[in-house]
Amino acid sequence: MKNIKTGRKKISKVNKKRSGIYIHIPFCRKKCFYCDFYSEEISSKNNLSEYTDKVVYQLGKRWNELNSAEIISIYIGGGSPSLLGIKNVKKITQFFKEKGIVFKDIEFTMEVNPQDVAGEILEALKSEGINRLSIGIQAFDEKTLFEMGRMSQTLDIEKALSLIKEYFTNFSIDIIYGIGKERDLEKELCSIFSMAIPLHVSAYAYSPPERVSAPEQLVDEDAEFQQNRIRDFLVRKGFERYEVSNYSVKGKESVHNKIYWNYGSWLGIGAGAHSFSRNKREYSFYSDDLGDFMKDQGLSRYYPTVEEQVKEFLLMGLRLAKGISLHEFEDFFQKSFRCFFDIKSIETLVKERFCKMNEESLKCTDKGLDFLNYVLIKLFENMKEQSGC
Repeated sequence: MKNIKTGRKKISKVNKKRSGIYIHIPFCRKKCFYCDFYSEEISSKNNLSEYTDKVVYQLGKRWNELNSAEIISIYIGGGSPSLLGIKNVKKITQFFKEKGIVFKDIEFTMEVNPQDVAGEILEALKSEGINRLSIGIQAFDEKTLFEMGRMSQTLDIEKALSLIKEYFTNFSIDIIYGIGKERDLEKELCSIFSMAIPLHVSAYAYSPPERVSAPEQLVDEDAEFQQNRIRDFLVRKGFERYEVSNYSVKGKESVHNKIYWNYGSWLGIGAGAHSFSRNKREYSFYSDDLGDFMKDQGLSRYYPTVEEQVKEFLLMGLRLAKGISLHEFEDFFQKSFRCFFDIKSIETLVKERFCKMNEESLKCTDKGLDFLNYVLIKLFENMKEQSGC
């Protein structure tokens, strides 16, 4: 490939006054073997009410950090947020209503586990303004669900999907591949789609968790084969792969997750939750300690170096099928892409069909998305020193 240009043609206008909000609910009935998110097995229903009160308090305390940004997404994740109960969900939604947020104008997502789903709960969530669900299915195979340490069984999933489609058209499902033995992912997806058709699918590759010890026999050596089967199935169903692990019907991409991948700002509240301010170039995070959070402790702030920011910009942006805008990169860092990377190294990635690059963008091919770690390693190996640029 010859003559890649990265000159400034036009600076993209990035709206720096938009933000998301993430609320972490670190409670679950039982810790799954694969899970690497901070969570605690619930011991008392009183914990949920007290925790929710603290979440609302922290939201109010840190609201000014949003700097009058337009809120485009609220995401309640975990853990198992569906354990909250309607009374606690209402505490959270009431706070946002008092702040003037109109739920119908934003993406408002809540994660649910199949065994927590009931008609009256779904009706209440919808009436409270939640307009998108993320359902933690993970597998539709009894043996694999057991090996994962999931409490859900296929019957729970069937009942949940039959109810969810009555109340929500906009919902996403999570699937994990590369875990369990002798799985037929295409058959699992066919079964799921025969019950209810989601508008979004997250298909994550299993990686051994750091927080817990997972049985080694969980690993499926045919993960790449399973990934290809998932992708082929979803493409046939009209889905687009818009990110390494995410597929959607056109126009139904996850607004909230795109904030992360586009290096945008979000406010994270809850034990173990993280935040990022794009304007301040500041990360903040609560410690993975429920006790600290309940005592208004454990909040730290961190200002990454320029090199760390560049790496994070690429680490997030190259996950997207559209890649990164070189004009936005230059606008954000006030230096051209060439100041940070040897273009010859990128030409090699292009020649090997891992990447595509023009004056506007750098992005991964399907092959590059499948081997994103390799692409990032090659890019980071060839980062330049910044003196004199």
